[in-house]
Amino acid sequence: MNQQDANSSDGSTCIKRHNAGLRLALLTAKRRCPRWIWQALQSALAQQCAELVLVADVSHAAQHSYPWMVEKYAAWERRRYLAAHGPLQAIDVVATGKSLIPLNSSDSTELAAHLTISRADVLLATPDADHVKLDGVAVPVWSVQFGTSPHQHRFPGLWEVVHRSLSSVSLVETVPASASPHILESIVARTDPRSWIRNQAALAEKASDLLRRWLLPVAARKKRPSLELPALTNPLHGDGSEANLAILRLLSRFAKHAIGSYLSVEQWQLAVDSSPDFSRLANPQVVTPPADRFWCDPFLLEKDGALHVFIEEYPYRSGKGHIAVLSRSSSGEWSGPVTALDKPYHLSYPFVFEHEGELLMLPETTAAGRVELCRCVRFPDQWELDTVLIDNIAGADGTLWYQDERWWLFLDVRDELCIFYADSLRGPWLPHRLNPVKSDARSSRPAGRIFRNGEDVVRPAQDCSVQYGREVVFNKITRLGVSDFEELEIGRLHTPWNGSTGCHTFNQAGNITVVDRLIQRRKRR
Repeated sequence: MNQQDANSSDGSTCIKRHNAGLRLALLTAKRRCPRWIWQALQSALAQQCAELVLVADVSHAAQHSYPWMVEKYAAWERRRYLAAHGPLQAIDVVATGKSLIPLNSSDSTELAAHLTISRADVLLATPDADHVKLDGVAVPVWSVQFGTSPHQHRFPGLWEVVHRSLSSVSLVETVPASASPHILESIVARTDPRSWIRNQAALAEKASDLLRRWLLPVAARKKRPSLELPALTNPLHGDGSEANLAILRLLSRFAKHAIGSYLSVEQWQLAVDSSPDFSRLANPQVVTPPADRFWCDPFLLEKDGALHVFIEEYPYRSGKGHIAVLSRSSSGEWSGPVTALDKPYHLSYPFVFEHEGELLMLPETTAAGRVELCRCVRFPDQWELDTVLIDNIAGADGTLWYQDERWWLFLDVRDELCIFYADSLRGPWLPHRLNPVKSDARSSRPAGRIFRNGEDVVRPAQDCSVQYGREVVFNKITRLGVSDFEELEIGRLHTPWNGSTGCHTFNQAGNITVVDRLIQRRKRR
C-alpha cells in the first residue's frame, strides 16, 4: 500500500496517507454534526482528499448549556439573522445515511479499538464532543478552538463582540502521549460589532475553510506564518451571571445603534494633505460629499497640470457604488464629481495607473464575480472593458505591483489575502502557491497602492478586525516570490483623527496624500 509520511513542512505530526487520501474518523455527540464541519468533510470526500472510515457518537457527553437569558437572546438573533441551511445548523448524521457507532461508556478504550480496526489516521471531534477524555486514543485528535480561552470557546463569538476584541478560530491537534495540544493554524476573523450570532456564523465559515485546507493531501498543504493572538485583556469566568450581563450590554448597544441610525448616518469623506509622512496627517483639507451619499477609496492621478481623485461614489438611495472623479486645479479649486464608470453592478476601489502610454483602471468588481481591467477612451468620463484578468472569483480591492520583471495582483478574498502573478499585465494570471498568503483581518485587505519608502516596499492594508475600515496598517514586504511571501507591520494611520472613526484607503502622488475618513453625520429632517 502506498503511504506517505506527513511529518513535513506543515508542522503536523506523523499522519499516514493512503491511496484514497486521509483516513478520517469523526466523533460526534447526540448524533449531531455542525453543518460547517459536515460541508468541509463532504468537500474533501468529493475531491477524494479524504475517506470517512468511522463515525462514532458519544451519547453520554455533557452538552454545553447557556443561561436562560443567553439562550433567549441567541434564539432571537437566530430568527433575525440566520438563513436556512446556515453553517450553525446541526446535521443528523444518521439521517444522511452514514452508519454510526454508539459509544455508551466514558472509557475511551472502546473508541480506541474501533479506530484501530478502521485504520484511521486522525480523529476529528466536533465541538460538542471535544471535551471527552481520549487518553487511550492512539491517533492524533483534531478539534476546532474558538477564541484563545475555554470561556470564549464555550460561547463562540460572544465575548469578542461584547469587548470589541479579536475573533479567532484555530485548528488544534492533540497527539498521543502528549501533555498539551498544539495549534496547527489560526485565522483572525472580522468581529461583528453588534451581533453575537452573526459573529458566530462568520467564525464557523472560517473554521470550515480552515478545516478544508487541512483535509487536503499533505503535498498540497501550505505552510503559513503563525499568528500572534493576544490574550484576553479582561479575565472571564464564563459563569451564568457574567454571560447574562454581557447580553444586557449587547441589548443596550443594539438600542443605542438603532437610535443613532435614526438620528445620523455613517458617511465616508475625503481628506487631502501635503505631508509626505505616510504615518500621520499634518493638516488635511476635508472634502465633504453631499448629505445623500459618501465618497471613499480615493486614488490620485496627476494629469495636464491638475490633480484628479478617482473615488467610489455611493448614493444611499441607489445602494450601488460607481466610479467618479474630482479634480483640483493648480490654484486649488475643486470641480466635480464627474461619473467616470458605471455598471449594472457595484463598483469601488478605482485603481488607476498608466502603462505603456495607456490610462487603465482596475476597479473592484466583486459583484460581477471577476477581476476586470478597464481602459480610458476619453478622459476622464469614458472607460471600457479591456480584459477580464481573472474570472470566477469574488476578489475585492485589487492592487497591482510590478517587481522582478513580473506583475503581482493582491486581492482580498473573504478577508484573506490572495496573490496572483503574471509575466504580462493582461495575463495569464496564476495563483500564488501559498494562497491565501495571509488569514488575518488585522492586515490582509489592501488599502491603496503599494509604494517604495527608500529601499522598503510598503503595502497599505486595512485593519478590519473589530470594525470594518478601522484604520490603515503599513506592511513592509520582505519576501515576494511565486512560492513565498512575508511582510511585517511598520506603522499605522490611527483613528480617530479630526473627528473620524475609521480610515481604510491611503494613496500618495508626490507630496500629496489622500485618505478617506468615516464620520457620523446628523441626518437632515
